[in-house]
Amino acid sequence: MTYALRITSLSLAIMAGLVTEASAEKGHGGKMQPMRQSFEELDTNGDGQITAAEMQVRRAERFAAVDLDGDGTLSAEELVSHWRERKAERAEKFAARMIERYDTDGDGALSAKEMQQRAGQKKGGIFKRADGNGDGVITAREFAEMEARRAEHHRKSSGQGTEEPAEQ
Repeated sequence: MTYALRITSLSLAIMAGLVTEASAEKGHGGKMQPMRQSFEELDTNGDGQITAAEMQVRRAERFAAVDLDGDGTLSAEELVSHWRERKAERAEKFAARMIERYDTDGDGALSAKEMQQRAGQKKGGIFKRADGNGDGVITAREFAEMEARRAEHHRKSSGQGTEEPAEQ
């Protein structure tokens, strides 16, 4: 395998993880869900209760953090900047977790060999899972079936169930 192909494969694996992670943030109908906060973050005075006033304070803090020029409005540029920042943070965490889990030689990077070992650890790898009849090739039908299983798994793991969203 050439070096360029290895780098491309690693890039695709990372991108697949980012897409999966971004998809996990989406709720029913593909709409972005608000950031989740812990009870402790919302209970700003630490009294064991969350009041409407505390919720309002937290919303105002979040708004101000995105309103970079402080003009009381969120421009498209400010929103894009905020979303890019969040994506970058998630990408950094994802990359760190991958290296922590799969860097078997401890050099702080993932080699093609380590990535291949990682792929092999996942229930025999994508090829084995897709090759439904075990004949050593993946047909268009087997590929479509694998994608349907993946989509179903994603729907279940994201709590969306299997029902289709109602048309508007």
